[in-house]
Amino acid sequence: MLQERQVTLVGTNRVIAVDLRVVAATHRDLASMVEAGTFRQDPMFRLNVIPLHMPALRDRVADILPLAEHFLAIGASNAVRKHLSADAQRLLATFSWPGNVRELANAMERASA
Repeated sequence: MLQERQVTLVGTNRVIAVDLRVVAATHRDLASMVEAGTFRQDPMFRLNVIPLHMPALRDRVADILPLAEHFLAIGASNAVRKHLSADAQRLLATFSWPGNVRELANAMERASA
């Protein structure tokens, strides 16, 4: 049981001590779901130890271009350094990014290819 920081491998009776943390993310309002009865309260309390709110990428426009340049540099070979044109920068900054940072990273990987 994770709460006791122990696990038992399937097919064994041996208990193994573990030191781990569970990081979970959702775009849903779990507190409202608990009230509506669509999410159980006990997992909510176990998961809600250190709540973090991360705004969507579209709400952090100032972060888009530095992240895009970072992901573009990762995808580019060392011999070929790629840069974003002014038009590309404008498009990136005005796109809604429904997939958030992961979608941006994928777009920059495609661009570097």
